[in-house]
Amino acid sequence: TGDTAGAGALEGLRRMSTALGLNYPLTEKAVKDWEREKLLHKVTQQIPIEVPIIAHIAYIMKTTDNPFVLSTGATLWLPMVGMIRDAHTQRSEFVSETEHAYIFYCEEGKDHGKPFHWVLPKISVGDSSSASAGKMFAQLRKHPDRDDPRRWLVRQFGLCTTKPFEATEWRNAPMSSHQMAEARVYLLSFPPLSLLMDGSKFSQYSIRRILAGLIDIMTPRFNET
Repeated sequence: TGDTAGAGALEGLRRMSTALGLNYPLTEKAVKDWEREKLLHKVTQQIPIEVPIIAHIAYIMKTTDNPFVLSTGATLWLPMVGMIRDAHTQRSEFVSETEHAYIFYCEEGKDHGKPFHWVLPKISVGDSSSASAGKMFAQLRKHPDRDDPRRWLVRQFGLCTTKPFEATEWRNAPMSSHQMAEARVYLLSFPPLSLLMDGSKFSQYSIRRILAGLIDIMTPRFNET
């Protein structure tokens, strides 16, 4: 998928054609034009989320019992620890709990892909304790009974869904990915960081990669001397 999907498909067909002796019409103009997608595609470097931002939101989670703030904190915790996309969060439901993790079921993968199970480990990161992570998760499980047959985890709140500290009521509808992103940026404007940040620099991709990056840094390189 994405801007270079055609170029990737063409490369895969070439390899299959060579390996299996197939005679795909890969020289046809309609097919060769797929390569132009890759030539015209501009790579944009994703700015990784910084560790102080994680510590900032973890601090807020530890020092508040505000349910709307805890719900917003969960929208950071789920992609960071569970490596799950915001959109998949809103297609998921809680299935079971083990000693070390929560298990979820997502009814639809990327681009209408197959359903899948995913895991949210019970771990702490930085200043965040397992107790504060538990508070966030407990908040997600407080859905009221609803007629909506769709699976989703994070509820909207009002009066403004992107400003959790000002919220006074729940709405019986799922938060969108855009609303999650705006609400996370809103939390950064409060102490201790009091940071005014461009939301485009706080992408869910950067959130999903932070934990993997930290693990990679901390993992010993056994081939180094």
